[in-house]
Amino acid sequence: EEISIIGTDNIGMAQHYNPPLTTISIPIKKIGEKATGVLIKLIAGQKIEKKEMKVVYPAKLVVRKSAIPYVRKRAF
Repeated sequence: EEISIIGTDNIGMAQHYNPPLTTISIPIKKIGEKATGVLIKLIAGQKIEKKEMKVVYPAKLVVRKSAIPYVRKRAF
């Protein structure tokens, strides 16, 4: 059997593994900045709106050699 492995965060070392690790790149700095801002408001006793709590960030699949293409096998 073959297996695919996919990581997250697209750390710098991912491209140096053997095989290079396919990963999902997320804007970790933006996520941290947003979370810190919300935390500061909570500590200050400020009200947090629901729209401030739900944030969607783009993610990008960085394809390297640790994942193989999916091939659907026919069942006969």
